[in-house]
Amino acid sequence: MNIGYIVQQFYPFSYGAGIHAFEICQELLKFDHEIHVITKGEPTQAPYECFKNIHIHRILTAYHLPYYDVINPLLLWHYGRDILQKLNLDIVIGHGFEASLYFKVKKYMPFIYKAAGTIGIQANRESLTWHDTVGNLIFPILGQLEKTAARTADCVIAISDSVKQELSTNYKIPIPLVHRIYNGVNTSRFHPAAHYTSLKDELQLSSKKIILFVGRLSPIKGPQFLIQAIPRIIKKFPEIVFLFIGDGPLSSYLHSMARALKITRFVRFLGFISNAEMPKYFAMADLCVMPSLYEPFGLVALESLASGTPLLASAQGGLGELHQILDVFPVLNPISPLSISEKIILLLSNDADLKSLGKKGRELVCQYFSWRSCAVKTNAILEKISRKRKKFKGFEIS
Repeated sequence: MNIGYIVQQFYPFSYGAGIHAFEICQELLKFDHEIHVITKGEPTQAPYECFKNIHIHRILTAYHLPYYDVINPLLLWHYGRDILQKLNLDIVIGHGFEASLYFKVKKYMPFIYKAAGTIGIQANRESLTWHDTVGNLIFPILGQLEKTAARTADCVIAISDSVKQELSTNYKIPIPLVHRIYNGVNTSRFHPAAHYTSLKDELQLSSKKIILFVGRLSPIKGPQFLIQAIPRIIKKFPEIVFLFIGDGPLSSYLHSMARALKITRFVRFLGFISNAEMPKYFAMADLCVMPSLYEPFGLVALESLASGTPLLASAQGGLGELHQILDVFPVLNPISPLSISEKIILLLSNDADLKSLGKKGRELVCQYFSWRSCAVKTNAILEKISRKRKKFKGFEIS
């Protein structure tokens, strides 16, 4: 089967959706499919590349827009449809709201919408910067696009039961049309590895305890609450450093907050780091903290645990489902800096318990979350839908 996979970002220059797309495409190749990814690339990349047998078609534009900008799905569709018409595809998967406009291909071939959250639910998030204010105005528009894609699709894949419920409640998508398939994690790349301590030496962190935050720097991920918790933590653990990995609209705000709290020597903002390099950072950390206010699933959580790094996370959205499986881990109240500081201090106060949590976490993710399982379930859906729909060739998409 020739599969078209539409996603805004793709490994290695990507956050969760692009990582998910790369891993699932690699596994789907094992079912003898041919896969064409249409994505927005970086200026340094080639317009076309066959990488690990995945055909990658990149839309190279000079536009660098916030992820919530309504122009993103328009660009992905406007340029991507020209690529699509040159490919001999049997089915198209649209991953995330940026791929919403690809519902238009359903007239010609089966269309599956993969929901990595529902963008409309973010409309009421806290506004800390002008980016958030603009985002709150645009989210309802993006939500309508996503709603149309989900309601038009032959079926919808949700990455958690939480997202499945959101689709039903907010977009009135019939539950039988929505298939929940959890993310996986690449336990070969993300694993405990002593030799990654060399990164500690490189960053001059050899004698310090390391707390990791990984994700987009936006209010909904909660980095502002973690920053506020730091002054209390450093009184107990003065040899500690907080690494913030990721970029986003809150970057300047968080820098200012760190200066105001006089904690700059305890905080490092490392910006975006490609997923290819991330295993080193997870493996060297003592603890990963996810104070998310909304999390469709929590791929960072799996990558941390697969690395043997304990997790302190909220139970929002899909993270709540992870806590049900990984029930040995404490739950975080994301909006309480006091609670965050108390939980971190408690965890760091017992090295033996912390190491035990790390070991248990890896065992659990290896047992319950694999990209192979994700691909098997996805392939079953692809085969079922392709049998129902006849393929049309030689079309022009308007």
